[in-house]
Amino acid sequence: MKGLAVMAAAMGVAAAMAACETAPPKAPVGNGTGAKNALARLTQGIRGSWTRVDAGRPPLAVAYRSLSSDTALAESFGVGSNNETLTVVYPDHDTLMLMHYCAQGNQARLTATEVTEHKVAFRLVEVTNFQKDQGVLDRLAFEWHGDTMDKTEIYKLPNGGFETTVLHFARVVPRAEPASAASAPAPSPPSTATPPPAASASSSASSSASSSPSSTAPRMPRTPRPASSSRPDPRAPF
Repeated sequence: MKGLAVMAAAMGVAAAMAACETAPPKAPVGNGTGAKNALARLTQGIRGSWTRVDAGRPPLAVAYRSLSSDTALAESFGVGSNNETLTVVYPDHDTLMLMHYCAQGNQARLTATEVTEHKVAFRLVEVTNFQKDQGVLDRLAFEWHGDTMDKTEIYKLPNGGFETTVLHFARVVPRAEPASAASAPAPSPPSTATPPPAASASSSASSSASSSPSSTAPRMPRTPRPASSSRPDPRAPF
């Protein structure tokens, strides 16, 4: 009996150690900012449409959109392809969670282990509908800077090994940068030229008279006046 008790205790210790090795740490997401703020930060950073820019690889479309009154962020990976997958990020009280619906048919649930200004990382908690010949998403990280984003996927393979893939994306429609005061064109300085003096009334009149058609017409000869009489007016008194 004593031997059985020792064996049972040893098995319990081994099981506890295995659970500690597989269970992800429950780190406060966003350095204590809360899951909702962490989700808002991730949404603000990556929402929109992206395309893969890895050299020598075919194009790959990815889109992120808000759902359910901005309480979840959905990723459509491989938009338009036959293997399009769905991943949803959502808060669970003060923990940021991620559910990945894999094209293999399993569903991996991950929890956030790191949230910074430009990065969010997740680690596997559990997987459903899993088959032993399938790989499963073990870790996932988003890191973004403006119109570029890196997505790191780590899959646990059926043989127990791990496969890491880093995908590089560029935003399809770059965000418009607000115009700064330094880049705005400077206003033109006020003109310092002295305006021409106003024409006087007399010069205006003479100018208009000289430019009128009558000033250029030929002058008609004057009719000579009759010579005045030298005789005295008879009505005048003597």
